[in-house]
Amino acid sequence: MAGSALLGLAACSPQQCDPSQAGFLSGIGCAASGSYAARNQYQQSELAQQSTAASQNRDQAQGEGARASQALLTRDQARQRLGAVDRQTAQLRARLNAARVHGGISQIQLSDAQAELDALQRERAGLHGAATDEQLRALEDHQRRLRDQIIGT
Repeated sequence: MAGSALLGLAACSPQQCDPSQAGFLSGIGCAASGSYAARNQYQQSELAQQSTAASQNRDQAQGEGARASQALLTRDQARQRLGAVDRQTAQLRARLNAARVHGGISQIQLSDAQAELDALQRERAGLHGAATDEQLRALEDHQRRLRDQIIGT
């Protein structure tokens, strides 16, 4: 009988060795077999992994928060740049209308400038208030070419 109890003591696994659940004999078996220490080491390893995962999640959330703040800043900058494009386009339209009234340029030049102005406005309308830096640069370049065309005429 004592031999079977000792055999039972030696058969404790770390998962079975919960100090809050172990009886006297199983407690002795868990302590003697090193299962308490193994369970403790396993739990510390799990806790370390959870802590690392929590840190990574926190860092990722902070990074996403920073990117969201940058996106808002970029969106605000895009709105400002689009506003500037809209104001300058209105000035170009006024210059084109003045050139049409006062003459001095050919109908072909007026038609070409009007077609470019219409294309610029279609390009701007396609952005719907949101634009990437690349789209804004293309729009601003298009506007500069049109301004040079109207002023140069």
